[in-house]
Amino acid sequence: MNITKVIIPVAGLGTRFLPVTKSIPKAMLPIWNTPSIHYAVKEAVSAGIKEVIIVMSRGQESIIEYFEKPLEMEKKLKNKDVLSEFYEIKKKSSINLVYQDTPLGLGDAILQCKDIIGCEPFGIILPDDLILGQKSIIGEMCKIYLQKRLSVIALKKVPKKLLPNLGVVEAKKITTSIYQISKMVEKPQIINAPSDLAIIGRYILPYEIFNILEKTNSGINGEIQLTDAVSVLNKTKGVLGYEFSEIHFDVGTPGGLLQASIYESLQDKKLYDEIKSLIDF
Repeated sequence: MNITKVIIPVAGLGTRFLPVTKSIPKAMLPIWNTPSIHYAVKEAVSAGIKEVIIVMSRGQESIIEYFEKPLEMEKKLKNKDVLSEFYEIKKKSSINLVYQDTPLGLGDAILQCKDIIGCEPFGIILPDDLILGQKSIIGEMCKIYLQKRLSVIALKKVPKKLLPNLGVVEAKKITTSIYQISKMVEKPQIINAPSDLAIIGRYILPYEIFNILEKTNSGINGEIQLTDAVSVLNKTKGVLGYEFSEIHFDVGTPGGLLQASIYESLQDKKLYDEIKSLIDF
């Protein structure tokens, strides 16, 4: 069965970015000149995903308007190539909306999509984890799922100081980039972390995860943790890890957003010298 649906949760309040997030959803904050939600949807569409489900809070409707509302400026643009990605997204996929009225964690956000997903495997992209490269990471993970028929989560080796902020795995490498996961721990103390392999926001999961989430108790911060549910799934069916090599930024933090914006601005040949001179100042 092909994977045709991806969930993109964006219902967080974005308190780290106050005061700007009083007026604009965190997922709409620009990485240079493009919001993180655009990168996430583009990655899904590049993987051949037909339906993108965005989980948001009330008042974040500007996210949907960004993709769906006709642009008045289109009529005045001489070079419409700058909007080519919008046309491609509209042509190849549909974008649906689900509300998470109470912020009860990532696991709860995914659970809101149970009826829409149905009995199909599906993907999850967290837009706070920006991954830049030639490949669609969620697309590569879809290929692994279809070949191995096992759930897949994205992994990256990170500095030890970051481990208490992330989900961390204990795993055995079975190919160059694929691991068999034996244990998952959410936000461990450094001394208790089973490895330096952290879970980065990409998942391919079966529909059975919804039944597990419904029985998952609140964990850290009183939230329903997706990692807890995936750990249960791992005990019964097994879960694989995919260690990607592409460039990754945590744009859910102000520092990560700034780093990603600088990196993307340097990809513009017309601006490279100007931006580089500022960095070297």
